[in-house]
Amino acid sequence: MDSPFRHQSSSKDFCIPAHLHVWLLALIAALMLLPGSATIPLIDRDEPRFAHAAQEMNDRGNWIVPYFNNEYRFDKPPLSYWWMGLHYRIFGENEFAARLHSMIATFLVAWLIYGFGKNQFSAGAGFMSALAWLTCLQVWVHGRFCLADMPLIAAIIASQWATWELISTANEKPERKWFFVLYTSLALGFLAKGPIIIFVFIISLLLYRYAFRQKFALPRLQLFPGITLTLAIIAIWGIPALLQTKGAFWDIGMGKHVVQRGVESFNSRIPLPFYYFLTAFFSIFPWIPLAWDRVVSFRKSFTPNKAWLLSCFFAPYLIFSFYATQLPHYTMPGFPAFFLFIFSLANPIPLSRRGRIWLYCTSTPVILLALFLASVAVFTAMPPELIPLRITLLCVTGLLIGYGLMLFFYQTNRLKNILWVILALAVLSQIIGIHVRQLSPVIKLADAGLFAPKTDASWHSFIFTEPSLVFYSDTFWTFHPEMDSALAHIQEGKHSTIFLKKEYRMDDYFKNRLHGKPLATRHDYSLQLDALPKDNYTIHSASGINFARSSWVELQVFIPKK
Repeated sequence: MDSPFRHQSSSKDFCIPAHLHVWLLALIAALMLLPGSATIPLIDRDEPRFAHAAQEMNDRGNWIVPYFNNEYRFDKPPLSYWWMGLHYRIFGENEFAARLHSMIATFLVAWLIYGFGKNQFSAGAGFMSALAWLTCLQVWVHGRFCLADMPLIAAIIASQWATWELISTANEKPERKWFFVLYTSLALGFLAKGPIIIFVFIISLLLYRYAFRQKFALPRLQLFPGITLTLAIIAIWGIPALLQTKGAFWDIGMGKHVVQRGVESFNSRIPLPFYYFLTAFFSIFPWIPLAWDRVVSFRKSFTPNKAWLLSCFFAPYLIFSFYATQLPHYTMPGFPAFFLFIFSLANPIPLSRRGRIWLYCTSTPVILLALFLASVAVFTAMPPELIPLRITLLCVTGLLIGYGLMLFFYQTNRLKNILWVILALAVLSQIIGIHVRQLSPVIKLADAGLFAPKTDASWHSFIFTEPSLVFYSDTFWTFHPEMDSALAHIQEGKHSTIFLKKEYRMDDYFKNRLHGKPLATRHDYSLQLDALPKDNYTIHSASGINFARSSWVELQVFIPKK
């Protein structure tokens, strides 16, 4: 039986009228990103920091310097906070409003990909490139995260398109607008996430010129007036920020969060060779299996615009391969160029023998992950409190299968079936959101009404120092990383306080539950808590998954009696 990846079928399903492309992409973006975004709790530690920093900007009326938990937050420039603050005023302060800027920016990236692809290749190529971006596994995750990545990527793809229009020899006299698009995009990218957009811009040009041996007239970029424009836009915010913080924004924002992360591994992570090559199997799934034959075809039909796309794709990989802190999403700024390169021909091409081998190699890790998640969900004995996790794991398994089906339907020219898969993924995403929310201990405390009305000016937390507490309580916290002062603190009898009672590694939790053994704890403060005086307090308990640490936690809450 012939493999469906060997032969090309009719391409009639890809003949979507061009005037419907953007509308269809908007629908796909909504289906891929909106479901679950209002219910999945703020998981990553940076999400609640971003979310509440924007809220504190609103409360303070200070749109220059971000704060989190009543302290300076220098991690990122303020563009995302400004955008989120606007959504808070429209939709209220909630997860959906906090994440909406990322979802809009993700669609904006798709729109720019479509325009760039349509301009350089065809409307069909632009559409498929944008579709691949929206249906990429890493985009499903980060496209809905309350972070600064998607605004940055939108600025980067805009700058890459504008740069090409300025340096392309096909344009004898580039339109003046591309000058403003380029240098405004560089400024907005800097305001989103710092200087990474400048590095990508420079490295892309160097790769294009020296790795792919493509000459271009540097004066056409008008670097001096352009960089002046970029710096002027940044300075509108940057100078007041430096003055208000007496230079600390630059020293900490650049020194610690850019330079230090580049030379020292964040959170004691161990840098791994080929890290981004390995994570690409998941991050760019399901479309990375098409890369082999598309690269081979590029070598046979070398064109300057494809060389530029490859330069833009490799630039983030080159930058972050020498960066000590490694996270899978750091190379996402290269994804739009990757998809434009892969789908420069909208319709599928027959896979060669080596192309099929590459497909099997790149698909196998995802298949193994799906099988592992399904086996954990089906065969692991779980207590009632972990039933939502079982359902979540089954839904994630279905999600991975759905992504694989999209590749199958693309290669067999059945685009309509891809749309049905996207609809199924939307349903699964919504189910995941509902059940993940049930696993969060902070959400349980918030739903129990312990954070409102506020019983005192601030809360305290011992050991459990997750920033999600700040967002979901909407108050300031004092975090204590040790239990040393717990007795003296409780004897005061003044403050509402959360204590970490026990913490388990999730793998130990499953393993010991499965074999009926006592749970081996990572941390156990039961004895210290039992010794605390409780007469003047009402005691509450909550347990659940701390997603930031991939651990199961048991918490005790001490509320002073009135």
